[in-house]
Amino acid sequence: MTTAPWVIRTRDWIAHRRGMLIALAVLVVAVLGFAAIHKLTAEIRLSEVRAAFSALGWPQLSVSIGLTVISYIALTFYDTIALQVIGHPLRWRTAAVASFTSYTISHNLGLAMLTGGSARYRVYSRAGLDEAAVARVVLIAGVTFWAGVITVACLSMAIHPGMLPIVKWTMPPLLERCIGIAIPLVMLGIVLRHRQGGSIGLLGWRLPLPNWRQALALLLVSTVDLAAASAALFVLLPNASPELYPVLFLGYAVAIVVALISHVPGGLGVFEAVIIATMPQDNATVLAALLAYRIIYYVAPLILAAVLMAFHEGRQWRGRGTDPLAIALPLAPLLLGVLVFMSGAMLLVSGALPAAPGRMDTLATIL
Repeated sequence: MTTAPWVIRTRDWIAHRRGMLIALAVLVVAVLGFAAIHKLTAEIRLSEVRAAFSALGWPQLSVSIGLTVISYIALTFYDTIALQVIGHPLRWRTAAVASFTSYTISHNLGLAMLTGGSARYRVYSRAGLDEAAVARVVLIAGVTFWAGVITVACLSMAIHPGMLPIVKWTMPPLLERCIGIAIPLVMLGIVLRHRQGGSIGLLGWRLPLPNWRQALALLLVSTVDLAAASAALFVLLPNASPELYPVLFLGYAVAIVVALISHVPGGLGVFEAVIIATMPQDNATVLAALLAYRIIYYVAPLILAAVLMAFHEGRQWRGRGTDPLAIALPLAPLLLGVLVFMSGAMLLVSGALPAAPGRMDTLATIL
């Protein structure tokens, strides 16, 4: 069957403008996210957010920092186990540097396969891994993360059905509970089906499969990561009863999925909109907790990753007389991540707070 000329022209037009279309889609999602935040926080005043932010005590911040450390330590085991699966085990320290820097970059910049993959390749290539091996590590880690998100969401649905208030139409509790149990059972069946490992063909190359022990270990790592990451936000919410944690747990999983699909850098605006809509608490306190969470879980690890990468690059190039630009180049994504965070935080706060009438009058005069 001959393809119609208009189909060919449309396909070629999309192919030549793919990058522009992706950027446009990300921009649209970002605008929708900030519009959602503006609507959800229309009645919030800066003084309320400042007061809620100042009310955060050191005990809350310390626990949140500790849970963040647990989450990022769990993240390092994605790569540690994935390297064992592909048959290239490395020291935990090497895997930790690669995974930590890649996740901090992808958390802040988005496009995890591109930004996180390049950071991993920078470290793993010096450990003897080629591009195909690094791609396998990235793919296994990515699949594991999504499996963990699905498991967390399903278990939350099974234990506490009907607890996500952002959905206007909710499924009957029995149906929701059945789905929450059935999907993890299907995933468990897949693990048992390939319990001896093996490999599958994917896009012309072979992808090793973990055995059942490795698969369960990866799933456990993913669950611990998400549990610690969501708990790091939960403890920042003042007077939050333990009964609210399952609500945040499921809302956090949904927010992560939406943020990753959107490819908005750091999920700024999108992530916050879902969390604010999910939690039944006062929006000002939730927004203050989210701002503190951004600093603790995103920007602080990013700064630490920049230090680790600088130390790693310095050890590699010490005494070689290398051009300083070649040493500084790997740090560019990390510095860009800091700038993206700062810009996004300014947009987040300014979009969530009411506009000052005097400034709006000035803007109207200019326009």
